[in-house]
Parts: sequence; structure tokens; C-alpha cells
Amino acid sequence: MRSRAAIPWWVLVLVSGAIAAAAVMRWIWAITLDGPVLYGEGAVAHAALLARQGAEYVAGARYGDVSPIFTAANYPPLYFHIAGLGDPFIAGRIASGVATLAIAAAIALRARAAGPLVAAGLALSWIATLPVIVWGVAVKPDLVALALTVAALLMLERRAPFPAGILVGLAAAAKPTELFPAAAFVVVLLLARELRALAVYIGGFALAAIATSLLTVGADGSVFMHVIDWNALTFHVDQAVLLAVVAILVVGVPLFSVALVRKGLSPIRAAYVVAALAVVALGGREGATINYILDLATASFLVLAAVGPHVRASGALPIALAAELVVVIALFDPFGFLPGRPPGTGAWADPARLAAASALAPL
Repeated sequence: MRSRAAIPWWVLVLVSGAIAAAAVMRWIWAITLDGPVLYGEGAVAHAALLARQGAEYVAGARYGDVSPIFTAANYPPLYFHIAGLGDPFIAGRIASGVATLAIAAAIALRARAAGPLVAAGLALSWIATLPVIVWGVAVKPDLVALALTVAALLMLERRAPFPAGILVGLAAAAKPTELFPAAAFVVVLLLARELRALAVYIGGFALAAIATSLLTVGADGSVFMHVIDWNALTFHVDQAVLLAVVAILVVGVPLFSVALVRKGLSPIRAAYVVAALAVVALGGREGATINYILDLATASFLVLAAVGPHVRASGALPIALAAELVVVIALFDPFGFLPGRPPGTGAWADPARLAAASALAPL
């Protein structure tokens, strides 16, 4: 890349790199807290502890002689068992963090044909987006499920439908919204009339579904109540519209850039973008927040990475991306740097409450 053409990309690398570095330091700090910083993390950690005995969905589960214990395990079982391998606030955060960095590495590798500067700029920019900053090490299944979906997409691009089916099946076993990309990939294979690949893909998905269902063997059937019934929350159109506005503010530049792409937008990548838009539309449910934008951010950056050689000469894209990242940080203040600001969308809670809770006398 010629020196003058490289200047905008250097600006993006410096801006996104600074934000990404702050995010990673914040993630490390969150791991050392050994406690919740996002809403709902406590319930996930609780279910992860029960998952060690396969009791995350069991009514009246026990801790020793203490019974009954209420739990709300409203996710499929995979992430509970991963986080339950250790202290959930440590093991769960590390699992999410590793998945986050793996996705960033996938974006960089996908963009390597455009050169290291473009690859670094796109990967760091993805880390620096608001939903990734906030949810990068959340004790939630989002990033683990997202990483599995990305891996499935890459396998499909390599014409490996069986491992792709397994990976996307595991993604759905971590978070149900990943069924949207799974279904989108089916449509692509159908339209391409690749029936053999479709059958192999579905076989891989079925194998993953059977394998993960074994994690709930011994439960009393409450898995459907937890994962399906308790997730049937009220849908608000105004909330969905508000989330869509936030999505445009947060990832508008990469998303609209994808809309301008003419070369390199494969059916698989296009299908993932459409599925990601469907996930955002689901954001009108009660309890939904910026984690519903994670798929859209990832799909957009993966497309930009794939067409890296075509956008490398663009000076507008890296400058627009850098400007968007700075504006979003100023608007939503995910790091809590700005004094007197109320918590933004999906903001972390004050960790001082952990010290207050620890100081309480035991019951």
C-alpha cells in the first residue's frame, strides 16, 4: 500500500487500537472482580454451578441439604457446562474472552489479502464496537455462540458442510438466536441446489443437537420451561425500533459499506447479514439489549474483511469507521470515563456493590 493511501488506515488502526486496548484492559479487570457486572450474569453463574450435577433445569435443585433453590436457566445447556468447569465468573469470562479474540482473529485472517494494515484496522475496529466492548467477557453465552457461528460460516466457505453443521448446532445449543444463521445457511444450500451438501450439513447439525441434549439427561423436563416458556417475553415494537436506531449508530458505517459492496459478497456472507438483521428485529423483546447487535456487527466486518482488497484504496471507509467509533464512545460512554453521565445501553453496573454484598453478614 502506498504511503499516502495508507494514512487513513493508520488513523483507523490508531483510533480503534486505543479503544480496543482499553476494552481488553477492562475485560481483564472484570475477570479479577470475580463477580457480576452485567444484568443476568448472576443467574447464568448460578445455573453453571448447578450444571456440574446436571441440575440447571431441575425444579427444587439442592445445594447439599438446602432445598428448594430457584434458578432461571433460560439458555440452552452448552455455555452453562463450559462456565461450570471452574468459578463461573472466571471460567465463563475467559471462555467469552477467548471466543471474542478468536472472532477478531478470523476477521484479520479473512482480510489478510488486503495487507496487514487493513486486516489490523478491521479486526481492531470490530473489538472497538460498543456491543463487543460491553459483552466481550460477559458471563453469557453470546460470544461463545457467535464464535461457533463464525467458524461454521468459514467451514461452509471452504465447502466443509459437515463440520459447519456441527459448529452451528453447537452455537444454537449455546444461544437460540443462532438458529437464524443456521436456517439462512440452509436456504443458501437449497437455492444453490447443493442437496448433498445440505444433507451433510443437516446431519452435522443433528449430531451436535443429539450430543448436547445428553447434557440435560436426568433433568425433569423443565428445560423447555426455562429455555422456551420463560423466554416468551412481551415484544414491544418501539423497543425494536430503538434498538435498530442504536444499531445504525453503532455499526452503521460497516453495514452501509456492505450494502455498497458489489464484488466478493458471497451468498453465504449475504445470508449471514440477513440473519443478523433478523436477530436485531428480535430486540423488541423485554430484556433485549445491545447483545442483539453482535451478529450484525460481526457479519458486516466479515464481509468487509472478505472484500478487503477492493476497499484497501478507499480513504473514506477507514476515516468514517474511526469517526463512528469515537462518536459512539462519546454518546454511550461504555468505559464510564465521562463524569455525571447516566449508565448507557447495556452498561456495566457499579462493581462497588460486590464489596457491599461481600460485607453482609452470612444468613
